[in-house]
Amino acid sequence: MGVTVRRALIVDDEKLLGDLLASAVAAAGFDVRVATSFVTARIAVREFDPDVVLLDIDLGAGPSGLHLGHLLSQTRPDIALVFLTRFDGPHGAIESGLDLPPKAALLKKQRVSDANLVVDALESVLRERNLIPRHDRSDVLDDHVPAPLRGKRFEILRRVATGLSNASIAAQLGVSTASVERYLVEIYKILEFPTAGDTNARVLAANWFSTFVRSEQEPSHE
Repeated sequence: MGVTVRRALIVDDEKLLGDLLASAVAAAGFDVRVATSFVTARIAVREFDPDVVLLDIDLGAGPSGLHLGHLLSQTRPDIALVFLTRFDGPHGAIESGLDLPPKAALLKKQRVSDANLVVDALESVLRERNLIPRHDRSDVLDDHVPAPLRGKRFEILRRVATGLSNASIAAQLGVSTASVERYLVEIYKILEFPTAGDTNARVLAANWFSTFVRSEQEPSHE
């Protein structure tokens, strides 16, 4: 099976710090993008479709990182969140009149010079996110899905199997069509489906999903 590359979005209005964080996170194997404002971050979320967002609470004028975090927790609960703050604890969130979103992590900006701490924070929230039950899952299915296919990849597979186009899948999941196409390439690699020649990888993926669902729904004879 292919290696899954996770995507991390860094949101900080201090470009130098954002670039330094991006370098540290990229060195740990993440695909990274940097945004410097609430607006550019929202665009990046749609186009880049990150697995985790590392964002500064204070983004200067306009909506704060906490506002962005709460928006993402409502519209993209699949994205893990790590907040940066200059304060010593969660009480720093009061400056924006908001608490931290559920399951989010908090990291002091004074400690980001330690790349290991930053990466550990990202890994921690990603592990926690993977344990959160999905409201639209078919109960036990997610417990048996191969790890590389869990999350958005499985949701895309589910929709491919129903015959939806990439554009329709993107609209339902709130991501760009390019993101869906990128995920499909990853899915084909994970499932080891050929993408050249006479074989249609999309059809193979749909058949794989249907077979998987049937096998998991059959009663156990143990």
